[in-house]
Amino acid sequence: MSEEEELPEGWASKPLDDLIEPGGIFDGPFGSRLKTSDYTDSGVRVMRLENVANLAFVADKQTFISESKYRTLIKHTVAEGDLLVGSFVDGAVRVCILPALPTKAIAKADCFCVRTERRVADRRFIAFQLGRNETRDALVEEIHGATRPRINTKQLRALPIAVAPLPEQHRIVEQVEALLAQVNQAKGRLDRVKVILKRFRQAVLAAACSGRLTEEWRAKNSGWSTDASDFTVLLTGGDPQQAEPVGADLDFPEGWGLISLDSGTSHLTSGSRAWKPYYRDDGFGTFVMAQNVRPLKFDRSFRQGVAPPERDPERGRTTVRQGDLLVTIVGANTGDVCRVDVPVKDHFVCQSVALARPRIETFSPFLELWLNSPMHGQALYYEWAYGEGRPHLSFDHLRSTPLAVPGAAEQAEIVRIVQRMFVLADTIEARLTTASTRAEKLPQSILSKAFKGELVPTEAELARAEGRSFETAEEMLERVKATTAGPKERATKGPMDTRGSRGRRTSRSTRS
Repeated sequence: MSEEEELPEGWASKPLDDLIEPGGIFDGPFGSRLKTSDYTDSGVRVMRLENVANLAFVADKQTFISESKYRTLIKHTVAEGDLLVGSFVDGAVRVCILPALPTKAIAKADCFCVRTERRVADRRFIAFQLGRNETRDALVEEIHGATRPRINTKQLRALPIAVAPLPEQHRIVEQVEALLAQVNQAKGRLDRVKVILKRFRQAVLAAACSGRLTEEWRAKNSGWSTDASDFTVLLTGGDPQQAEPVGADLDFPEGWGLISLDSGTSHLTSGSRAWKPYYRDDGFGTFVMAQNVRPLKFDRSFRQGVAPPERDPERGRTTVRQGDLLVTIVGANTGDVCRVDVPVKDHFVCQSVALARPRIETFSPFLELWLNSPMHGQALYYEWAYGEGRPHLSFDHLRSTPLAVPGAAEQAEIVRIVQRMFVLADTIEARLTTASTRAEKLPQSILSKAFKGELVPTEAELARAEGRSFETAEEMLERVKATTAGPKERATKGPMDTRGSRGRRTSRSTRS
């Protein structure tokens, strides 16, 4: 706890070392005592830093050692109910309670095991307190000059802990667990809404590019079929029959034209492979990278500056204009497509990005929808991508991408409907983001109230209301210490340090 925080009545502040069993804090084996080469496919479980999150145990990451190796490290054994605390303090304290496991387990060097004395401290109460942002801040204060903040057992033992009377600890834990369960349920619902929104957008794109969104529009507008045919001829610069892709199996309204991406574009290329020497943070130009291409979004938050020579012939071929379509053809996000929807100057595509420029500028918005449709462009790019680890999309495949083309008027109607539906989805998503942000902050707010004595009635308040006495945290610690120590120790040791304690022994004394 922070030294500035005032303790609730009846509580005491003690170093964690005063609240543990004998030998109740230890870490795992260091250095050559446990090496990567000791790990096996099964056997005794090793608790590593990756298994400990903030107030959560991460079960799916599993590491094992053999039984024979375990016998040499048996003193590092951890058990169900132990507190695991990560030694690195990077954003949040990693702390959890170890659940029941089907095998024996040991702690690794980057994890501390903490076993509190159950007669004075509910381990869940201590875990919640260690998981607070205030505890993280207090630990960071103790770490100086470290590249990656790391605590040791000495610092952990000395960490001040706010101790409530034991019955109050149990009530706090029950209330915190109930509230956190509600928060987790809310987070789960919010996550489901995210999935629903994604599916909604995909369904809209699929319906738009198959003609289902504009069925009523076509029924009310005569001449749409002729319009589609005329537009297809204009788009391809000639007879659309000569531009049809081979083997295309698409579902679209009768009368729409069928062409390839190659025949519908005046410029289809990828970027230069020889411009890396021209990378400059202060370069006048922008090298459009795969990081800039997101589904339906030209992302300008990342910028790679470049300064190619003025007479470099690659400049003209790779220059990006407003209305161009960008397709990632190399990398983890191969197949992502976006339209350059803003004016740009001195932008050039890199070798990982293909540039497609429609022959007719007004075709660009519909083409973006088509190439992003899960049933059309995206289905093909997923099928065509090759190469493990770093997928690629060949230019031959890109050129042969089949496009079903409605007329100009229907394209405009499709784009209008999709934009209207996406605005609705964006509005919901913005509210969802706000709600998710608040939900992420709720656990710390709950813990803050809990350790200020504001979440449940304190033992002192209940004692006053019921006209009875109560045992303060300080008195509880003294009593347990007295019953634990031997006769000689009880005779030679004085009372425990009472600094940082607050509270009154009985409700009667508070009223007199």
